[in-house]
Amino acid sequence: DDSVIQLASFGLVILVLFLVLVFLRRTNKRLARLASVAVEIGSGNFSSRSEEKGNDSIGNLAAAVNDMAGRIQGSVDQLHIQQQELEKSRVRLEEKNEQLSREHTRQASFGQFLSDINTVDINKLTKKGLDYLMYLSEAVLGQFYIVDKSTKLLYKIVENGIDKTALKELVSHEPDSGLPGEAFRKNEWIVVDGIENEVFPKVNLGFSPVGLKTIYALPVSFQGKGLGVIILACFRTVSDKRLQNIQNSIDALGSGLSNAF
Repeated sequence: DDSVIQLASFGLVILVLFLVLVFLRRTNKRLARLASVAVEIGSGNFSSRSEEKGNDSIGNLAAAVNDMAGRIQGSVDQLHIQQQELEKSRVRLEEKNEQLSREHTRQASFGQFLSDINTVDINKLTKKGLDYLMYLSEAVLGQFYIVDKSTKLLYKIVENGIDKTALKELVSHEPDSGLPGEAFRKNEWIVVDGIENEVFPKVNLGFSPVGLKTIYALPVSFQGKGLGVIILACFRTVSDKRLQNIQNSIDALGSGLSNAF
């Protein structure tokens, strides 16, 4: 009858409305989750991805959002790699500039050194020579011995250092029978490395005494003729590059000293 039909129609309408509400609620939840992912991506979290699947509009939109996020992430990663490469290049350039600056300073100081030793004043020549070699080697104590023309024996003409007491103890006996004399007779470098603390004097830095690390005895000669010996005492071993610079300086010093004799 009509009442049954009306009741059935009403029930069908209620069912349809219920299904529509369920669909809308499910759709809203999916959209909310997708919107949350979009917000994450918008805030810079390009690794965020939507888990929404399906062949409907929301599924297709989620796939598009994920693809977009992946592309952005790839671009960001590429930019990060390029930035790292640029930073490495900047660091290398700074190191190169610093190296060039040090080399320029070294050449300038070497030019000044050549100018300083261009004199027949033997006291000035030996003082400037010792000061420069101490600068190159970072020595804390230095002594310059030259040959006496009459006795042919070594004598100390100049010394320099931060501790006068340690200077006196550096070569405590006659130079001809000690380290200076040995280097002079052999006409070759003598390097005493890894010195034990009790063997050589400690250097007083004003707050604590520090043991020496390396002693260099460097003969000065010109055209095979021995002219003197330089003693350098250091807290650490001199690098090979600095040693080469020291040798070049000693060669120039030998030429200047020969003219002054």
